Amino acid sequence: MEEGQGSKKPFPEIKVETEKSDVEELREVLDAVTPFLEKLKDWVKEIIGVFTSGLDGKKLGEDIGKFYQELKAQGLPEDLIIEMVRDYYKRRMEIVPSLEKLIGSLGKLRMTRREEGEEKREEESSK
Repeated sequence: MEEGQGSKKPFPEIKVETEKSDVEELREVLDAVTPFLEKLKDWVKEIIGVFTSGLDGKKLGEDIGKFYQELKAQGLPEDLIIEMVRDYYKRRMEIVPSLEKLIGSLGKLRMTRREEGEEKREEESSK
């Protein structure tokens, strides 16, 4: 045997870096996103509740009735009261956004959150 041959390995060392599988990456993403979604779910419920409360016929009727009674108690002329009640009703209905606007707003929020997440991942990967 020649000098130094006994210390050589028969095959060179090969280092293999294993990448995370797509499933593992997805699991990590879902673990990170789940708490946010839980908070978001409650927040969305509250917002929808606020918007749809304006559509509650019973509540709206009570509010308009009280408004009418208060104006009547102040001794205002009937035609002015009717005009004011109509204006009050129209303004209440304008406050209630359409479902299309609500979904659009939520979509914009989702896109903003997605962009923030991408920026955060880029920052973390550049470290």
